[in-house]
Amino acid sequence: MTSNPSPAEPIVTSYEGALGFARAEDVSIDTLRPGGLLRARTHETDAERRVSLAMHRVRLIDDAAPGAAPPRLDREGFEAVELGADARLTTLLAAVAAASHLDEAQAQALRRLLRGRVIPLGDGRRLRVLFVASEGIIFRSSGPNGAVPRPGEPITARNGHQAAAQVHVDQDVRGTPLRQLLFGLAPRLFRHDSPDSANRRSRLHLLNVWIPLQQITMPLALMDERSFDRRRHQLRYALPTDEFFVRDPSLRINDIWSVLPDPEQRWHFRSAMPLGTAYVFNTLSTPHGAFVVPGEAAAGRLAARLRAVAEARLRGDAATLAALLREREAGSASLAAEATTPALRAAIVGLDALLDEAAAGRADDDAARAAEFAARVAASCERLVRKSIELRAVVWVSPGTS
Repeated sequence: MTSNPSPAEPIVTSYEGALGFARAEDVSIDTLRPGGLLRARTHETDAERRVSLAMHRVRLIDDAAPGAAPPRLDREGFEAVELGADARLTTLLAAVAAASHLDEAQAQALRRLLRGRVIPLGDGRRLRVLFVASEGIIFRSSGPNGAVPRPGEPITARNGHQAAAQVHVDQDVRGTPLRQLLFGLAPRLFRHDSPDSANRRSRLHLLNVWIPLQQITMPLALMDERSFDRRRHQLRYALPTDEFFVRDPSLRINDIWSVLPDPEQRWHFRSAMPLGTAYVFNTLSTPHGAFVVPGEAAAGRLAARLRAVAEARLRGDAATLAALLREREAGSASLAAEATTPALRAAIVGLDALLDEAAAGRADDDAARAAEFAARVAASCERLVRKSIELRAVVWVSPGTS
């Protein structure tokens, strides 16, 4: 699939989507740290956090659109990079994507493959990966429109994580656990911007490396840091980690930042990112969160109907199959006409073509044909699942071209 439209299609450079922010009624003056900071009310579980969000529609610039100006790490606070031609890395990422699971051996292999790697930036500088943290290497997956791809899967340190619905900044440079781990020196060591602290001179960064394995749906959105009013819209937030990390009790609360929305905020995403590319962004400063691409709801309904058709064929249930095909939703032309990304439009057209194939076939196909059709349906529906790996790395950014 490609992000480039056909000559007959208009070039779309931005889309509307909903992001999950802190609710205004959950905001109070922070009493634990001087300086007039704001704080958002804590929610104990991921499920509680998801239902407590205030959803706001924003305009998102597609950095994969033709002619888009690519964001830069030291300007907007994030950047898309090539991780480098490495067959071992590509093989590892493809294996995680196929299994929808990241095991411990793969997590440690990923650390080894990235440690010491030199990654070119778009402005001619380079970043060198000095250290990759073992904690926080996480596999995330979400179905279209935020559906849970594997209901009931437990949350662990590596797996069971959905796309992050809450807009947030991953770490408070003066909070837990950085304060304890680095003896309060993190603000002096790392480049960052916070409501009550800034270090714009250091070449040492604490970065998130977000590696998409497939992301037709639920892509990552990142805010241009220059559009962020930190004093008004950045909120201290105490994130309990009991659901997924085993930590010393003194470190169980992770001090991060929640975010309030504002019309002046500028948001970006990439509708297409090949395997082996990644986003790098400032762990201490860059707001981000996942969003639903226009067209995901239609894609999810179409996939559900297609799976039901495949199951009816496997059972040899001609009556159910006929009913499903009679009641099928609008064809590919109307579904794909929604202002969605080229990649999702192509996926929708592919799903609809499978329904056309089922409608043109025989209801009494033999078992082998039914099984082959069901396998193609499962593969097409699986491509709609957003899958990604994220990790944190300490990197050194060169001062100029090297």
